[in-house]
This record gives sequence, C-alpha cells and structure tokens, in this order.
Amino acid sequence: MRHSAHSATDETGDRLLVLVAAPDGEATRYVVRWLRVIGYDTRTAPTVREALRDVATDAPAGVVVGRLLPHPGAWELVRLLRAADPVLPIVVVAKEYETDDETRAYREGADDYLTYRTRPEQYRARFDARMRRVTNAAAQGRRELGDDRLRVDRTTHEAWVDGRPLDLTPTEFELAVAFLRHPGQVLGREQLVRLAWHEEPDEDSTRVKYAVQRLRRKMDRAAPGTPSRITAVRGIGYRYEGAP
Repeated sequence: MRHSAHSATDETGDRLLVLVAAPDGEATRYVVRWLRVIGYDTRTAPTVREALRDVATDAPAGVVVGRLLPHPGAWELVRLLRAADPVLPIVVVAKEYETDDETRAYREGADDYLTYRTRPEQYRARFDARMRRVTNAAAQGRRELGDDRLRVDRTTHEAWVDGRPLDLTPTEFELAVAFLRHPGQVLGREQLVRLAWHEEPDEDSTRVKYAVQRLRRKMDRAAPGTPSRITAVRGIGYRYEGAP
C-alpha cells in the first residue's frame, strides 16, 4: 500500500532503489521497513567499502547513511558520494539528534539529517521530497556532464571528445567523470582512487598513472591535433583544464 502522492518508481514503472549504508540492527531494519512501505526497493551495505561498491554497480536513486557506520565512517562516505555526484539524494540518519552532527552532515554534502526516532510520516514527506528532486533532474537530462571538449552520459555510460565517441573502460569512464566534476582542480592520486575505483587508496599509485595515460591516449586518438587537456602536476596528481 502506498502512503504518499509521490510515486517511488522510475519512468518504466519499476520501484526506485535506495541504498541503506548502516550497520545491521533494529534501527536499520526500521528505516528499511518504512522505505519499503512508502514504495522503494532497498539494499543494505554495512561498510563504506560495500556502500561505494553498490553505488557504482547498482546506481541507486538515493542513499541513506547511518551515522554509526564503521571506519572510515559516515562523513567520509557522504563526502565521497557528493564528490562523485552532486545530484544524488543523501540522507544521514542518527540515533540521537546532535546539533554538531547535523551541521557536519550538511557541510559534507548531505541533503537531510534525521534520527531513527523521526516519525514515519516525516520520513515519508522529507525523503520523498529529496527523491522528487533527483527524478526531476534525471528527466531533464542532468545526468549528462561535459563541456565543449569532453562530454559523458552517466545513464548510458557513453563518452565523446569533440563530438566523437570514446570507447572507455568503466574505470576510464569514472576518471572522465571525476575530471569533469572538478575542472581546473588538481586531483590527488588518492582522491582519484576513491572517485574512479570507489576504493580506499593503497600505497600503489601506478594504476592511477596508467589509467590516466590510457584516457589521454584515447582522447588524443579520437580527436587528433587537439590536446586532451589532462595534465600531470608533479608530486600531486592530475588536472583537467576543460575547454577554454
């Protein structure tokens, strides 16, 4: 039975998927239960690593982040999710309300801050409001990123340089997305591992080097004579200058 005027379905009529990133427990099961009651499909991830993996593979319509998520913790997950996608609805849920927590949640990029004691009616109204924002945005094509030089479609996983198609691996595609999200900004190797591989970085930075080289070569081959505009910043990482 539906309890909201908002339809928690996509354009095909399928129920939207919400990822609940929180430790297993009665509070988490409570959130899952009410999300299902108001019309969403759910999946749970008890760790940051599993949550990042599920976001990358399942593309949920929204993410609920439990405040007590184990190390590296809820704030790190919110930060990484928001860096990767400025549209994705992110709601932090805490056991008890704390002003500092609420402030931190918004500062890291969350859209809302609730407690496990929030009344079901408020869950419904506030979460549906966040979901309406992203479904409306998707309908308007805001999943497409790019400039006059490089463009990607995050729904179809297609990419183009100067209007010519690029054949990218999933990792190369995520690198392109990361650079487009941060034009002109130097992205460190550890940051790129988080954004493109959705993993915590290790001591080996060579995979970043070679993946960036492959992306640059493919861009150069697709549009010869036009520089890729991805430059190495010695000792730090890489920067995408974007189209002038």
